This record gives sequence, structure tokens and C-alpha cells, in this order.
Amino acid sequence: MTRSLKKIALLWDIDGTLLNTKGVAAKQLIESVREVTGKESSISPGQYSGFTDYEIVLDLLQKSEI
Repeated sequence: MTRSLKKIALLWDIDGTLLNTKGVAAKQLIESVREVTGKESSISPGQYSGFTDYEIVLDLLQKSEI
């Protein structure tokens, strides 16, 4: 029996380049990083301008030494 695998992608707009969420996505990301790493992080307005969400997450995790 052959199993079909589904690919699922989760996309969000951390820095507000696509949607104006008044920073809600960034706040939730910072909280998630804190829960996973046990370390505080921050995202300041414009800090990640031009970065993809993947690059933002990667940078935050690297700064948290994960």
C-alpha cells in the first residue's frame, strides 16, 4: 500500500509587510521563542525590513543560541 504524503506550509507575516496587524504576529513570535528557548528576544520596528519570515526566525533563534 502506497501512502500519499501531504505537504503543509504555515506562513505568517512577522514584520507587517503584507498585513498591518499592529505587531500582533511579532509579539506572538517573541513569546514562542521565549517558550522554546527560555530566553527573551525582541523585534524593533524596521529591524527586519526586507527579511523573509524564515530569515527573521532563523536570526532570532541564532541570537538565542539554538
